[in-house]
Amino acid sequence: MEPTRTEIGIDEFTLVLQATSESFKNGLNIDTWGMIAEEIIEEFSKKSLMETIFGEKLPLKSKPQGYNTGYTFGNHPFYFALAYHADYPKMGVVCKFSAYAWAEFCRLFQQKYDLEIYIHDFLKKVQSENYTSRLSRIDLFADYFNSGLEVNTIYKELTAEPKKLVIRDYRGWSNFSKMSAIENDKVVSTFYVGSKRANVNTLLRVYDKKLEQNQTYGFRLNEAKKCNDWVRFEVVYKGNYAHQMTNLLLNSIETPDDYQSLIANKILEKFTFYDSDTEQLTFYSNELTKVVNNEFSALKSSPSRDNNLMRSIDYLTNSSGLNPTIYKINNIWGEHAVLLFFNYLYKYYSSIYEPNDDTKVWIEKRKKNLSDVSFFDYLNKEDE
Repeated sequence: MEPTRTEIGIDEFTLVLQATSESFKNGLNIDTWGMIAEEIIEEFSKKSLMETIFGEKLPLKSKPQGYNTGYTFGNHPFYFALAYHADYPKMGVVCKFSAYAWAEFCRLFQQKYDLEIYIHDFLKKVQSENYTSRLSRIDLFADYFNSGLEVNTIYKELTAEPKKLVIRDYRGWSNFSKMSAIENDKVVSTFYVGSKRANVNTLLRVYDKKLEQNQTYGFRLNEAKKCNDWVRFEVVYKGNYAHQMTNLLLNSIETPDDYQSLIANKILEKFTFYDSDTEQLTFYSNELTKVVNNEFSALKSSPSRDNNLMRSIDYLTNSSGLNPTIYKINNIWGEHAVLLFFNYLYKYYSSIYEPNDDTKVWIEKRKKNLSDVSFFDYLNKEDE
């Protein structure tokens, strides 16, 4: 009989590299951004040993959404990207590792240098005075092999009335997030806790990893064939939470044990499973508590956004007719004309618009609180 075991680690992650403020002072704009982005990619590639590990730099055919210039390294079956948009300096340079790419990077690194590498090591290697780097997404996982766990059973116990299982966060508060499931013949093989919307910063996915590897011919298929069962709990952190994970990985992790402890801690922080009758931890949550040997600061959501402003933004993007107008301009004159259109709108605003008294009062009341959050984080913040 195959032995029971638990593994925890990092699945996929995305880094965003931003030119330092000094670069901005020296005139970072659309005309200079392409050159600066290429310099960032060159330095990042050297620091990360990307060509040494993966091979020569090559143009990327399938670029991350929103980016128009991209590279990969070597010819591989996995997805790795370094990319930027030539017209939008504030988007920075994105570095995207798929789960397969990161697993192969770690394997090849160890093969070449006889040394294990973890994400905190990688982040420390790529630090630079010429750019900042922080995570915009990181996926943590806990894998349970040959444990007898069934995804369908867990889901049914979470949704039964009365509930047999309950999920709580580190404060002991019940997690009432939205739940959804993928069923086949009334058997759940995957379920989600939280919303899958792009602007939501936390999501739990629980799924049958053995089944997934068999159905997709995944890169761990041989491993899947050898085990009796394999269930994965995968926690996705994005936006502000991912930024805080960057700081923890850079400043709070020194050893592999610290790394394991952090991952277990951050899975349990938002998603700890309890038996609702006995108030005892389930064995799969309890397994993670055995790994936690450090205290880490809790991830904090950014200050609540002002719904008045967000409603205005939602109206502009969804109901005002802005998108159809952009579509018409883009299809007649192309993307460059869209940029001219937005420049026209800004010039019109800056030369014609005069705020009324209500708008001035709104600014006085809310500017201090909102300015503590970057506008990027404001737009991408999870709804309260």
